[in-house]
Amino acid sequence: MRLLLDENVPLRFVFDFGEHDAEHVRRLGWLAMPDRQIAERAADQFDAILTLDQTFPQELAGLDKYPAIIVLSPLSHRLVDVRELMPQILSALSTVEPGQVVRLYRPPAVLP
Repeated sequence: MRLLLDENVPLRFVFDFGEHDAEHVRRLGWLAMPDRQIAERAADQFDAILTLDQTFPQELAGLDKYPAIIVLSPLSHRLVDVRELMPQILSALSTVEPGQVVRLYRPPAVLP
């Protein structure tokens, strides 16, 4: 699966996907581009967009075609916290369809 990581996702996270082909908007020169424009450009190149931007899906109203959008809600935007969502991300990638929005939340804290 071909994945696009939005600018608010740590750049180094592209190396965590193993069998999936991940790219970052920074490496494509798409920084500071509006969410809608990113989704339009990504439509024919990527299967899913991963973002920390909770409002990203709202920018897509009226678009006919866009990749699946996976909205991440980790404890913080630090790489270590984003990585906690990896099991959920991989699970979502196995079933997600184009045009679908999936929201993933940080795992609940384990209390002693």
